[in-house]
Amino acid sequence: MTPADYVDEIVLPAMKDFQADRRSRRYTYQACMAVFHIKDHLGKAGEKDVHRRTRRRAGGSYFDVVRAITNGAKHVETDATHPIPFRAGNDVDRPPGIWGAAVADVSNWDDAVGGRQIVSVDLYEACRRTLTAFADEFPGQIGACDLSGL
Repeated sequence: MTPADYVDEIVLPAMKDFQADRRSRRYTYQACMAVFHIKDHLGKAGEKDVHRRTRRRAGGSYFDVVRAITNGAKHVETDATHPIPFRAGNDVDRPPGIWGAAVADVSNWDDAVGGRQIVSVDLYEACRRTLTAFADEFPGQIGACDLSGL
């Protein structure tokens, strides 16, 4: 499986599920895991320094959040090598910021759909930015994948 095949067949469907239900913990964790492991497919395809290059391009905190969710969900919690600690289940459900659904100090008033977050970082946005960083940093491998609509 090429990196582009992995993105098209695994990552994009996971991201579309997550996009359709941004408050789903299952979709959140699955999308984070799928996006983060693009690095393994790129490494197997011969790309070098994938982790550092993608982290820099994504913006460290977005990449670090995706990594934390991926490893914390798989191993129950992250270890000391993670700049952002995470324990499975410690993500926050953020209701939409609309009348009748909003929760003070949790909802964002400009957010009509809600989502999940850790350390004030929206997890859908972290996945989207990390995925885009992979595509931008490695255009010869996955740049042709259709990320539009995410």
